[in-house]
Amino acid sequence: MKEIWKKINGYDSYRVSNLGRIKSLIGKEKILKNQKNPGGYLSVRLNGKRHLVHRLVGFAFIKNPENKPEINHKNKIKTDNCVKNLEWNTRYENEAHKYGKPNMELFSKLVKTEIESLVPLKKLLTK
Repeated sequence: MKEIWKKINGYDSYRVSNLGRIKSLIGKEKILKNQKNPGGYLSVRLNGKRHLVHRLVGFAFIKNPENKPEINHKNKIKTDNCVKNLEWNTRYENEAHKYGKPNMELFSKLVKTEIESLVPLKKLLTK
């Protein structure tokens, strides 16, 4: 896959690539080093502020007509920030991908039961 670079919105001196790399144009052009956060995702520092690489790639390269809030790693590898491995998702879709659809269906039933009965979740889980 050919590497394509796009400007990062709000950061004129930085670029993000479809392969998940970030570069600085400040001074001599250079690829920034990623840092793994406690959750296992890669981040970079832009003007002193940390940003998740997969979100930078998503905002630059992936259309989001439904305005979904999260980026999912299709292959479940949190450090693979190539655009072909990323997609916009809802929280539910992301959790379903992470844990498997059958578990999410059970979770949804539990939540629905909880809401309908107005029983505190703690009570429901201790039964």
